[in-house]
Amino acid sequence: MKAEDIKNLKIAVVGAGYGGAAAAKALSLLGAEVRVYEQAPQMGEVGAGIGLRPATMARFRQWGSSTRSPR
Repeated sequence: MKAEDIKNLKIAVVGAGYGGAAAAKALSLLGAEVRVYEQAPQMGEVGAGIGLRPATMARFRQWGSSTRSPR
């Protein structure tokens, strides 16, 4: 599948962890309509630790963040 094939697709991402959030943001930047489904009532720490490489953090900063509320 080419990047242009993703435009106008409707995609559901289940889970708003790092992987789900990154996938949703990347797909939305390519033009897909993305909805993220998360069971947690709010985002917050869960006691687990995770390390992100500088390149990963740079990508997240490049993408920015979305404050759009779920539908």
